[in-house]
Amino acid sequence: MCRRRSFSLLPLLDARAHVRKESAERRQKQRLSNRLCLGEMEVALVAEVGRIKIKLAEAQKLGVGDIVRFGAREGSILAVYLGGNPKFLVRPFISANGEIALKNVGQIQHDYQHRYGYIAMCDASVALGD
Repeated sequence: MCRRRSFSLLPLLDARAHVRKESAERRQKQRLSNRLCLGEMEVALVAEVGRIKIKLAEAQKLGVGDIVRFGAREGSILAVYLGGNPKFLVRPFISANGEIALKNVGQIQHDYQHRYGYIAMCDASVALGD
């Protein structure tokens, strides 16, 4: 008569859970290290006033002094893109020295970023001719 040996997976599961925990802790430490190393890196920050669709023929006719209305009003909440991805919601205002400034009123959660769309990024110094 053949006798069956009992085999328990519990010791293996405990070992794997422990490895995953260590691995998660290591990943968290690596992320913190990356943030510290990349903290001095410059990234593009873009505030979007609005998006509209116009006919190509109309766009080709645009010239200096023409006005394009985007529907944003004073006090409107705008999206700010960091590296091409929507990250913050801001409210524009005129600062004490007369410059346009943005007050951060919230963060766009990762699950909602697709609702704002994404923007292509380019080197601002090249785009502005600096």
